[in-house]
Amino acid sequence: MIGLGRVLSNFLKIPSPYFIILMGGFETGMLGYSIFISLYGIEELYKIAVCDLGVAFFPWFFLMPILMKINEEERGFKQHLRLFATNPVIDGIILGIVLSVIRGFVPVTGNRHYEAVRLLLTTVGSMKVPLMCIIIGYGLRIQFSTIALLTMFVLPPSFVE
Repeated sequence: MIGLGRVLSNFLKIPSPYFIILMGGFETGMLGYSIFISLYGIEELYKIAVCDLGVAFFPWFFLMPILMKINEEERGFKQHLRLFATNPVIDGIILGIVLSVIRGFVPVTGNRHYEAVRLLLTTVGSMKVPLMCIIIGYGLRIQFSTIALLTMFVLPPSFVE
């Protein structure tokens, strides 16, 4: 996709060097998980979560070095690894994996502390999609000059012509 981004940026004369990075990254996000659960059920969630691990790690080890090179912020491998290890998102992913493995070995059903945390997380989790829409919408600055260009990537070709 990075190679395709480079070809498209040349073909469409997109001057931004960040375009190729955008083409190389994919995001399942909270909305993607919600749609997947509504289509396949929560018992199948692990399938998309395993695929999403690659999506979480790919930007750190491939896209970030490209971005740093574009911004002329070359860093050593140790600094890059430290940024990766101290990132709260990555820490959350690793903690989630560890807890899901532990849950398989430790009986937690009926434990009132587990149930309280599960209920809290379920409640907060049900609010995540509307909250994310509010947060994204609040920070969104629409530039009408770029809407035509964005439309080419969002709508099918038959709509654009």
